[in-house]
Amino acid sequence: MIGVRPLTARALKSAIDSLRPRLPGSKVLDLFAGQGRFGIAALCEGASYVVFVESNIKTCMELKEVLVKKKLGAVSDVVRGDVFSYLSRQAPTSMNLVFADPPFPSWSIDFSMQLFSAVAKVVSIDSIFLVKAPKKMLASCQIKPFRALKQSSFGESSLLYFEYADPYR
Repeated sequence: MIGVRPLTARALKSAIDSLRPRLPGSKVLDLFAGQGRFGIAALCEGASYVVFVESNIKTCMELKEVLVKKKLGAVSDVVRGDVFSYLSRQAPTSMNLVFADPPFPSWSIDFSMQLFSAVAKVVSIDSIFLVKAPKKMLASCQIKPFRALKQSSFGESSLLYFEYADPYR
């Protein structure tokens, strides 16, 4: 697929190391999940529940097989569908951690605004939104009430960490 850049082992390790204190007991949403590497790692680090959202039916079936094989099926759900439709209609609220890894060709200012607005509806105060994006995107983007925490670069990609802050603080 054009524009698909799976989360590298180095980027995944960095993300998990950074988020390790927040993972035990957390509810995680893995958007544009692909192989689900982030969500699976979160479960292995003690997340209580992960929802994987992926549009490709074959990838969803493969991800379900991996979750069953790793005995993680009871604490996870794989949803096949469009991320934005899911976020507007089905997503559980009060997610502690959201990871998004959209295809690079999707990125634009309008896309990032749509993504942040949709994610804002499913997180709670102090939740983390971790976004994998092209290095040149979002670096200076401030989308209220998200507060930029950290940025790590890996080749052409960046991991951008945002916290959903109380808009009244």
